[in-house]
Amino acid sequence: MLDFSSIDIKTILPDGNQIEELAEKIMLGSCLFGTLLTDSYSEKETKEIHQALKILCGKYDTHPFDTYGIYCYWDLKTKEILYIGLTNNLITRFSQHNNLGSKSSKGNKSFKIKEYLKLNEKIGFSLLLQPPLIHQEPNLFDKDNEVKVIESSLFQSFKNIHGKLPKWNEAEGTRIGRTDKLVTRYGDILDMINLEKSGYLNANSTIRELANNTEYQMFECDLNLVRAFMYQWKESFEKVVAKIIRWNEFMVSQGNFVAAESNIRLLNLIKSSYLTKKIKAL
Repeated sequence: MLDFSSIDIKTILPDGNQIEELAEKIMLGSCLFGTLLTDSYSEKETKEIHQALKILCGKYDTHPFDTYGIYCYWDLKTKEILYIGLTNNLITRFSQHNNLGSKSSKGNKSFKIKEYLKLNEKIGFSLLLQPPLIHQEPNLFDKDNEVKVIESSLFQSFKNIHGKLPKWNEAEGTRIGRTDKLVTRYGDILDMINLEKSGYLNANSTIRELANNTEYQMFECDLNLVRAFMYQWKESFEKVVAKIIRWNEFMVSQGNFVAAESNIRLLNLIKSSYLTKKIKAL
């Protein structure tokens, strides 16, 4: 169990101007992309993954995650990343890539996936996800821009390592994400995508496990925010949670009692065994 006993929230976030600084940091910084879901599937299991995506991904807060995100295919044995893509509808795009009814010729990898599964029992599949908020909220963030930046940063990171794009990719995305600063920021996601180095962005459940457990979905929704701030602030899980709790306490003092519910969920998560749960073998 994680130890929060050594953290004095008041010294991390004293009242006054520093609360305003934290508010600015939260509002202007990205708190969107923070969860990597992984699974693997055979040709016979394709519909199971598709059904799980219908449960997990949507445009409204009734879903744990948004339909807008980054997805990756990778070799389960060698860990080689085969394809990196982005889409505004993960469900439809998965359907197109796996011949489940939706048709699209542009960027369609259905033939490659089908050929791969003839030679291999299963293929690795990962999603980089975010909460189901409005796609464009110019006062806070721009989802369209962020997802494109992350994708192109991943391409550049891959090229820096291997000297080329993933074998199924033909284009490398927007130029914005190729700067050294952004590549450094997002580059280590590559090792988490294929579980070569399981990191703090990785969910504690597979795609199908999560779809079949509403309690796990609630935990992962709360963890998404923590993970995103860990990535943004480069701070430990414990410190980020302490800051979020203090922020919620401040919001409650201003009359926003929804923040109290957020703190209750975080504390229940910390007390649960979910944080120590390991993702099952793919």
